[in-house]
Amino acid sequence: MVYIAHDLSPFSSKDVTVYSNCDEVRLIVFQKDTITIKQDRKAFNMPNPIMVFEDVYDFMKVKKLYRAKKHSEASLIAEGIIDGKVVVSVKKIPSNRTSKLKLELANKGIPLIANGSDFITIIASIVDGNGSVKRLNENYIKFEIEGEGSIIGNSDIMANPRKLEWGTAPVLIKSSTKSGSITVKASLVYEGVNTPSGGEITFNSVPEQTAFIHDETPDINHKKKQAVGNSTDEVTKNQKQRILELEKQLNDIKLKKIEKQQQEFEGNN
Repeated sequence: MVYIAHDLSPFSSKDVTVYSNCDEVRLIVFQKDTITIKQDRKAFNMPNPIMVFEDVYDFMKVKKLYRAKKHSEASLIAEGIIDGKVVVSVKKIPSNRTSKLKLELANKGIPLIANGSDFITIIASIVDGNGSVKRLNENYIKFEIEGEGSIIGNSDIMANPRKLEWGTAPVLIKSSTKSGSITVKASLVYEGVNTPSGGEITFNSVPEQTAFIHDETPDINHKKKQAVGNSTDEVTKNQKQRILELEKQLNDIKLKKIEKQQQEFEGNN
């Protein structure tokens, strides 16, 4: 494998970092400069040391190529070599005008358990026509969900809608207690004529293998406890009503006593 850890943005480093498990890596910069680095596993005491191609990227060259309508030349190509042969190759190009939102599971291969508490992370990315992430984009996106799941958080904690950071935004999806299909959709909050199209992803939650502690059909004892509880609530309600009646009667007695005192006072005068 070979991976170019560089985004070719105006703020990207001049050094290009490449990860690979091959013996050598050849880097072709803007289809002209070719540099090869051999793995020095003994010096770094690592199975596959990180390879750094120093001072090879210049954004002004990218800008110049785009102005000259030579978009295809503005690229980085990394080739993995084993025993003198190229066994893998990857190409990285600058991101262009955004066209859509792309959704993908953060941890592929890890199932979502339908137990009502398990959750999974989905990453939304704003990409161009080639699928390259537009890192310098800070739009707000909103998420919607259908099926056996729910979104964790809302606008109160800035979870949904969510602001893109470095071109991506996460959302947490919680399972229900029933397994089934879940569809998550994402779209920009502020839409316009040139707004990138929304994206969606569909996946399935799997049944819980462990029995739940609670039982959806209460047993007889539970019903008896519930009946006792309802009876107790009724008694408490009656007691409160009786107290209110007694307080009212007491207030009436006090008022009559005050009226009598007032009459006696006026009679004496």
